[in-house]
Amino acid sequence: MVQALWQRLTEPAAAVTDTEQRQQSRLLAAILLVALLGAAVITLLPPLLFPEMAAHRTPRLIGLGITLVVLGSGYLLARSGRYRLAAALSSVYLTGLFIALYLTNAGSTDLNPLYYLIAAVFFASLFLPLVAACLLLAGQVVALLALILLPTVAPRTLLTGPLVFTLVLGSAAVLTIYYRRRQAVARQMQLEAAEATRQRLLAQLEQQARTMDVVLATTPDPVVMLDSDGRYQYLNRAAAALLDQPPDAVIGKLWENFALPASGNPRFRELVEQVIATGKPCATEIQIGEANARRILETVITPIPNEAGQVESLVLTNHDITARKAIETSQQLLAHEREQRMLLLSELLAHTPDSYVMYDQTGLITYASPMALKYDGRALEQLLGQSWGILDFPPAIRVEFGQFLNRVLATGQTITVDRRLSTADGPRDFEMILSPLRDGSRNIIGAVQINRDIAERKRAEAALRTSEERYRIISELISDYAYVFAVQPDGSLQTEWITDSFEQITGFNLDEIRAQGENTLFHPEDRPLIARDIEENLRGISNQGEYRVLTKHSGIRWLQIARRPVWDDDEKRVVRLYGVARDVTEHKMAEQQRLRLRLQRDQLQLTSQFVVAVSHAFRTALANIETSRYLIERRLPDELRATFQPKLDIIRSSADHLGEQIENLTAVSSLGEPQTDRCALNTVVDAVVSEWTYSINEKHLALTMWLDPRQPTIRCDREEIARALRHLLKNAVSYTPQGGAITIRTDRTDDHAIIEVKDTGIGIQPANLSYIFDLFYREDAARSLQSGGVGVGLSIVRMIVEAHEGRVDVSSTPGQGTTFTIRLPLPPAETYPNLAFE
Repeated sequence: MVQALWQRLTEPAAAVTDTEQRQQSRLLAAILLVALLGAAVITLLPPLLFPEMAAHRTPRLIGLGITLVVLGSGYLLARSGRYRLAAALSSVYLTGLFIALYLTNAGSTDLNPLYYLIAAVFFASLFLPLVAACLLLAGQVVALLALILLPTVAPRTLLTGPLVFTLVLGSAAVLTIYYRRRQAVARQMQLEAAEATRQRLLAQLEQQARTMDVVLATTPDPVVMLDSDGRYQYLNRAAAALLDQPPDAVIGKLWENFALPASGNPRFRELVEQVIATGKPCATEIQIGEANARRILETVITPIPNEAGQVESLVLTNHDITARKAIETSQQLLAHEREQRMLLLSELLAHTPDSYVMYDQTGLITYASPMALKYDGRALEQLLGQSWGILDFPPAIRVEFGQFLNRVLATGQTITVDRRLSTADGPRDFEMILSPLRDGSRNIIGAVQINRDIAERKRAEAALRTSEERYRIISELISDYAYVFAVQPDGSLQTEWITDSFEQITGFNLDEIRAQGENTLFHPEDRPLIARDIEENLRGISNQGEYRVLTKHSGIRWLQIARRPVWDDDEKRVVRLYGVARDVTEHKMAEQQRLRLRLQRDQLQLTSQFVVAVSHAFRTALANIETSRYLIERRLPDELRATFQPKLDIIRSSADHLGEQIENLTAVSSLGEPQTDRCALNTVVDAVVSEWTYSINEKHLALTMWLDPRQPTIRCDREEIARALRHLLKNAVSYTPQGGAITIRTDRTDDHAIIEVKDTGIGIQPANLSYIFDLFYREDAARSLQSGGVGVGLSIVRMIVEAHEGRVDVSSTPGQGTTFTIRLPLPPAETYPNLAFE
């Protein structure tokens, strides 16, 4: 009871949780409580025992009150956990009390209070070593000050007495208690850390034990623990259900009394004794239950040794492996069935012309058919279990095959390629097919490579391609394009096939024609004719016709189309329509051009008759004029020559001009079919340019001539081509101002020879370009006033060129010049095999 009361009076408040704080607070509270009781006894007991001391009772009561207040305050502070503040307050009070006693009794040389100072220092060092050191220093300072200020105190007595005593003993006490306290704190912290670790480990063990209990309680496998004497120490729910006994009824009992199903097996007893003797675990399988509900248990006996290595306990785990055994049996049956299937597959593949090689997921060979072994030249035993790289692949295909095999195994994709592979008989063409192998759950378990000999197919395909190529080439040679229409039962036509040259001619591809309809390809005026011809075809009649087609670029081409229907006797109708088309646009244009020439010649016939009729009279008159001019010029006196010579020159120039126009009219009237012969075009151009060199230099024109060395000889009328070129040069010289330039150039394309005459003259207005080749046309502002011609020069040029089945083009920019281009057709190379360049 006293101990409980004392603990209650000294124990700090519950809010103080720090171990060191509680310990220090408890110690300080105990010291202050004893000091309170001692102070009360010392102060009150002497006056009671010695009445003569009653006269000094009042000062004692005052001192007691102060002491009780200070010690009581420190006690309360210590109980609340603020032991540092309580210790500081008590230590300062005691130090001040001893110093005050020393100072009040210093006159009587009483130095005992200074000795008491060591008690205050010792007290403070228990709780506040730093404060104790400060108090010790303060007491020394006060004593030294008193020595100086109070001469009655003997210095020797003070220095060799309490001053040294308190300094030495106080310092030793402060240091000793400080280090002892640090050691105690360190030990306490170690103990606390060890205790915390112990508590954590205990908590972990407890958690593990709870987890183990939950695991063992919820596991479906019966688990039993026996001691070395064979008594039950533990069993889980599954084991209790298997024994059909509650755990409390079994724990501590011998296992023979409550035997597990495995315990009745003699082999089981031997295993238990073996485990106890050897300390090594073992396992066995047993069967329990009736035949229609038989179960298979795998019993594992695990020993638990003690520290001496002796078996202290046994753990029996019974795992139901009935399902696993069923699966193993099923797998064995499946393996046997798979083996039988493989034998059957081998028999089947032995008679197939294709070769088969199977791989597992790692690329190892698991099977090769007899045909594959024949191509490889090795036995099956040499290939099984080997990597696919052992097969004889060409270097270029080896890397590719590895990529294909990885893709098939990763994605399940089937890959089919044609490759030339090596065989024991040499390289052969194969269709190589790589497909995934899957199990019953559709999981990829490998791949199969099928090599199909396609040498015969390759030869057939090559023959087919050769035939198709031959047919295509012949089709393109005999026609510009060929086509096949399928005739539907309703009479509509559907394009089955058409040669590529169709798009080159029309600009449309097959899809575009199908989208807009085949009939829209033809000119609206020719569509009734097309419809009539198709109706004849549908009646089984072959026919041929010429039609205009509208090209994709808004042009018009003439096609000559021949069609032949295919009659089906079973369906009693035309089922297919074959056709060939030839582009006859150039031929039609040539016909139109020849027709135009004939019309022009007919138109010129009257003019020709007139020219023939009057040309003699014109020439006779011009001869008389020229003779008269000559005689007048010869007989004219010198003094009159300067006056009349310009007029005579005009007469001569006018007569020459009229003669030239008569020659032009005569040339127009005499134009006919050209008399062609082999002609070197560059030679003709060079000769004509030489005729005009004087006139070109006289007008100070720059002449540039470039003759293409690739220009071949052609068939033409040399004189007529020279006449056309003279007219173009005359125009260039006439309409190019002094200081201008004239360029003569020859060139060639695949089918035309080209002569180009370019000047930097006054040019031709765009509105007049389409008329300058018309007969008797004159551009008034540009020609008639300067040359006085009748407008037949350029007409002669065009008629000569068109008579050679060529054409002449003109381009001009007013103020910058004009370019005339003559294009004459080149003969086919096969017509003149010895065609040579100049």
